[in-house]
Amino acid sequence: GTDLILSLPSYCRFKGNSGLITMILRRLLEDEPTLQTLMENEIRSLVSKLWKKQRRGSSSETERPKSNLKQFMQAATPIICRDPLVFMKAFASSVKFETQTTESNDNDSLVVLLSTEERAKNTKLMNAQTITGTTCSI
Repeated sequence: GTDLILSLPSYCRFKGNSGLITMILRRLLEDEPTLQTLMENEIRSLVSKLWKKQRRGSSSETERPKSNLKQFMQAATPIICRDPLVFMKAFASSVKFETQTTESNDNDSLVVLLSTEERAKNTKLMNAQTITGTTCSI
């Protein structure tokens, strides 16, 4: 596969060709732990960006960043499509769901960043599940 990509004749090149080849090679070479770490970082960054956009800097220092689930899912679609199973692992070790009741008594699901301690606990639980092959709830 890689040999064929790298030996494409010059008439097969087009604008954006190098970016496409770089992406293909990266996907071939990445392993699951690396991809999960990248996704965890992207998830945390995404929630923080959405939180700042919603609050426009008016959030307190002690409040954890959170985002509306629908907005998060729309923004995270490219990450999810990359590898849904790895995304679920990264999601479980980075954030949690909270339900917020609005003034109209509608439940609004939120995605909330986990603390460092919670992330370590969830990662440990997922690693234990992988080793034993059992299911556990996080």
